[in-house]
Amino acid sequence: MAIQTAPSEGPDLAPLVRFLYGVAGAAAPEIIRWVKLGQQTSAFSLPFNPELYIIATFVFLIIGGVFAMSWRDNSPLKCVYYGITFPAFVSAVLGTPPSLPGR
Repeated sequence: MAIQTAPSEGPDLAPLVRFLYGVAGAAAPEIIRWVKLGQQTSAFSLPFNPELYIIATFVFLIIGGVFAMSWRDNSPLKCVYYGITFPAFVSAVLGTPPSLPGR
């Protein structure tokens, strides 16, 4: 008897393609954040350094692409999802830890 494997989700994606899907996914929340910032504040009253924010955004995009590429998934939708969830994952990890009961 031959061992049957699960059918493939599609053709193998090149690592660069996975990376680009992850970057696109990581860019989606940032684009929404930029639109909200544009609607709420004027260009002269930004509460942060815009150059530093842009650099941090590009770092998140690149790391989001690497995060998606590292999963080695052949589904474009999953690669986009990995890119979207990476900034949320980092935010959750860097957030305040839960307090202990009774303290």
